[in-house]
Amino acid sequence: MGQFISQVVISLTQMVLLHYLDKTVKLAQVMTVRLNQMVHLFQTQMEALRSLAVVQFKRLEERLIFLKVLLLTQMAQFIFQTVK
Repeated sequence: MGQFISQVVISLTQMVLLHYLDKTVKLAQVMTVRLNQMVHLFQTQMEALRSLAVVQFKRLEERLIFLKVLLLTQMAQFIFQTVK
């Protein structure tokens, strides 16, 4: 009788452990899916930031070219005025 009770207790313990192991595995799967979603979102954000940085760099480049042309124009006007 004592051995039977021991077997029942062992079986119940194993069932409970399997139940929580199953729940732990499912939770780990859900967490993995969410982590993958977060990684994808992070990668998308990084790509968007990189694109934005490229656009801003091109705008700065265009401004610099404009300022160079403006400076050269003003220098040329100054030289022509000085020569007169």
